[in-house]
Amino acid sequence: MKLKKFSVVLGVVCTLTLALTACGTAGSLGNSSGSNSSGGSSSNKSSGKFTIALSNSYIGNSWRTQMVNSFTQAAQQAKTQGEIANFEVVNADNTASQQISQINDMILKGVSAIVIDSASTTALNGVIAKAHAAGIPVISFDSVVTSPDAYKVNYDYVGMGEDEAKYIVQRLNGKGNVLISRGVAGTSVDNGFYQGEMDVFKKYSGIRIVGQVYSNWTETTAQSAVASLLPSLPKVDAVATEGETGMALHRHSQQLVSLNQLLSWEIVEMS
Repeated sequence: MKLKKFSVVLGVVCTLTLALTACGTAGSLGNSSGSNSSGGSSSNKSSGKFTIALSNSYIGNSWRTQMVNSFTQAAQQAKTQGEIANFEVVNADNTASQQISQINDMILKGVSAIVIDSASTTALNGVIAKAHAAGIPVISFDSVVTSPDAYKVNYDYVGMGEDEAKYIVQRLNGKGNVLISRGVAGTSVDNGFYQGEMDVFKKYSGIRIVGQVYSNWTETTAQSAVASLLPSLPKVDAVATEGETGMALHRHSQQLVSLNQLLSWEIVEMS
């Protein structure tokens, strides 16, 4: 019975997690950092059904807001159809410490499964082990963890960074100054993108990385950070981004490359 229950929970959670890739634009939840919402007051495991919890490390950019909205919409549909009894969404303040505290609370509540978009690749591993010991499946997606106790739904962000960097090298004919606009520090997404970019750039002696900023994947933060850094930089020939800076940065560089943004649109159109 335990194995059957575990399989059912994982099936429901994987369905909800995969729904996040579509990032539909349901109505805004209006959640702020550290806030939470739930699907009602049903008992966590009443009538053999389950409560699924989403632990989101950060709600400060449009993608995360769309992700939470998509999860909530899919979870509400699953609840309406009787596939789950309840669900919960909790947003942290982009710190691992608060996310750990929130996940500990989920464990104490006895939720049936926890889906995590993590603030850190490693800092949550201890609390994930605690959930695993309590018999609670943990599914990590987007910014994934390294814990062996978590199932992972992931993308090849290293490959995406490599593709972007190759395109920049091609456009610059192997020579030029590149500014890198990164995402949220410490996340596997940003680490993967950056690794892929640098794996390519370091092969070309004519490519010079003149600076980097962290945007938290928000356009306003990226614009402000780049504007503050530019006066100290030589001429910038290209900006490598992770899809967040938009055309506003085009005023600051001759060639703005955001291959991730293009790929995202292609994925949406094909789905």
